[in-house]
Amino acid sequence: MSMYSRMERELEDLGLKDSRQEEKYVEKGPASKMMVHPLLGPMLSAETHEELKYETKTKPPIVIHPLLGPMLQEEEEFEYEIIGKEDERKLVINTKEIPFRWICYLKLVFISGNKKLTAMGTGTIIGDRAVLTAGHNLFDHDWKLGWASSVKVVPAKSGNNEPFGSHMAAKLYVPQKYEKKDNYEYDYGLIILNKPFTPELGWWKRIRSLDTERLKNLSVNIAGYPADKKPDYTMWRDFKKIKKVTDRLLFYDLDTYGGMSGSPVWVRWKDYRSIIGIHTGGWRNKDMNRSIRITKDVRANIMKWMKEAKIKS
Repeated sequence: MSMYSRMERELEDLGLKDSRQEEKYVEKGPASKMMVHPLLGPMLSAETHEELKYETKTKPPIVIHPLLGPMLQEEEEFEYEIIGKEDERKLVINTKEIPFRWICYLKLVFISGNKKLTAMGTGTIIGDRAVLTAGHNLFDHDWKLGWASSVKVVPAKSGNNEPFGSHMAAKLYVPQKYEKKDNYEYDYGLIILNKPFTPELGWWKRIRSLDTERLKNLSVNIAGYPADKKPDYTMWRDFKKIKKVTDRLLFYDLDTYGGMSGSPVWVRWKDYRSIIGIHTGGWRNKDMNRSIRITKDVRANIMKWMKEAKIKS
């Protein structure tokens, strides 16, 4: 067998023979305006979508949490995540199709004093009770909120339609290097559910660590739940090339927004789909967004958590 044939076979085994394949089953979504809540953005008031009402005439300033989106706090800089002049995200029409059925809307509740702050994020089902996501969806450093008090997981959510129902988190994991210090290079985590979803749903089976040379200029998919799109609670996706690779991060000009943190970044060949990154947000120079790179140690840590929780994968 020639060297070329061996390499081709290896790429085929990884599901990467044609890394340029874009996910199908999607159509261009309708033009939409920003739908960020006028005060809290992706943060909701208690369990409703109503605007907060204030007894005083002066409303608190609208400020942006660097990872969770607009909230009411002292002003901080927002990492804008639409790259270039055009927003090229597309609406996922049928979220029950593979792989979109495994991508989940996350309702995140944090406690601040005697108040509940509700945010949104994205995750991916990778085992019968395991959901991969961004670390900051589960543990907040910026406002010292600590661990999320509850996480609701809804796979394939599309507006008010929840075709597979929802389950709650029973246990949360983030790396010690992220929990002890806000280290963006370790911003990933795992949700262990209180019970499995129906076997019909299944889960994403391929999580891959790829060499730097293979990652350069690779075309990748992303899909998740941004807070700025209408209809509410809909899934949006994009498809573009990786622009930069470091030891622990991937950079790209995929268009995203708050709420998409935790989204899978994946490559596809035929029916093989491999998660190679976990989206975590924008970047300082505003011309790239970023994800945690699935390295060998990241994958090993995820597998260790799953084994500890006795996850079927």
